[in-house]
Amino acid sequence: MKPAMTTGASMLALAMTAPLLAAPQDMDNNQSAVVQAGTDGRATVVQTGSENESKIEQDSQPALNPTNQSNTPPVGNVATVTQEGLKGYSSITQTGDNTASVNQSAASASMNSVIEQSYTGNNNNQTNQATVIQRGTGAGKDANPESTGFTGSSISQTGVNGYAYVVQDEGTLDAVSRITQTGDNSRAKDAEVFQINGTPDSEIIQGGDRGQKAEVYQDGSHTSRIEQTFRNSTAGVRQEGGEGNFSDILQEGWFGNVGNPAINGNPIGTGDARIGVWQIGNDNRSEIDQDGRRITADVFQNGDENESYIDQNSPDRINAANNQFDNNLQAFVEQVGFSNLSRIDQDDEANSFGNTANVRQLGDEGESTVTQAGNTNTANLLQGLESEFNISAITQGGSGNMANVNQYSDDNTSSVIQNGTAGMITVNQGAP
Repeated sequence: MKPAMTTGASMLALAMTAPLLAAPQDMDNNQSAVVQAGTDGRATVVQTGSENESKIEQDSQPALNPTNQSNTPPVGNVATVTQEGLKGYSSITQTGDNTASVNQSAASASMNSVIEQSYTGNNNNQTNQATVIQRGTGAGKDANPESTGFTGSSISQTGVNGYAYVVQDEGTLDAVSRITQTGDNSRAKDAEVFQINGTPDSEIIQGGDRGQKAEVYQDGSHTSRIEQTFRNSTAGVRQEGGEGNFSDILQEGWFGNVGNPAINGNPIGTGDARIGVWQIGNDNRSEIDQDGRRITADVFQNGDENESYIDQNSPDRINAANNQFDNNLQAFVEQVGFSNLSRIDQDDEANSFGNTANVRQLGDEGESTVTQAGNTNTANLLQGLESEFNISAITQGGSGNMANVNQYSDDNTSSVIQNGTAGMITVNQGAP
């Protein structure tokens, strides 16, 4: 089929396999609609001017093979959209083996991108890939009736494997990012978000069998929420430069790790994201809720209002070939400067071994509470030379637990309660 080209409005439908190009459009109120069904759909849309609107639908879902009742290998959809100018809106809907790229460039303002990718077969090589680059102000054109009030980037992926990459670059204001990745029998769900400058906002929801990774870098105004279900999840959040910080991470399943994520071999932004939650400047707050076995959480907060809450729970314990798997809850918090407050609750319903909580508060008003249940737990608390109004409370249940408290400055208060046998407590107050 010969590609159709227009400069004002384009309505294009393709039933089979030929590539399709909607030519660059220079006018105002540009509209382009592309519908493709069949195999190997290719669509490219370029729009300049203002009031741009692009809609692409590609459907190449493999049919069920009647011979062996298994799905045939997926085919590939590729959609590429480039928009410049005011009030760009892009909508891409793909079914099959999908790749989508949207670039709403530095000349754009009021941009909005919605990508929906799905695959319901059982081919383990199927992949959803979505890339969104946005530069400019928010308050985008709302061409989708179901996205009233939404501006920024929304990516929804359903299938075996998913990869989502969002950059809302320097100068981007009031643009949010939403990523949802779901699907059973999955090998990997990866999501990366870069947000720089005014009022960033990011939400990542991942669900599947295993191998979920989420990384977020935010440079100002900050809010980040990550929800990961099932095993082998890793998450890293780096929030820097002024204002409201706040990060909320929920992980459910074995081997959850808030810290040390790496997508395609590299951590997002800088290595700081390997810390887990990294917050610098002003109203910091981090809440982490983990439920599973062998889980780890790392938090670093530097400056201003600092608060950190970590809740870790290991609900079960199994025996395999007479070897017991320890649940191993681990939490690490470091707070430097101003109104520190840290609470760690390691609730071990299965009485596992080897839970660890390390807290370092190195400045100003201090206050820390550590609660551990189980056996051979270790709690280490340091409230350093500049932690003026120190308060510490550690409660441990079980046997063989160890608590070390070091308070090196003003107004020290320490309370340690251990239940069980063979416990050890060390408290140092005053000069180091």
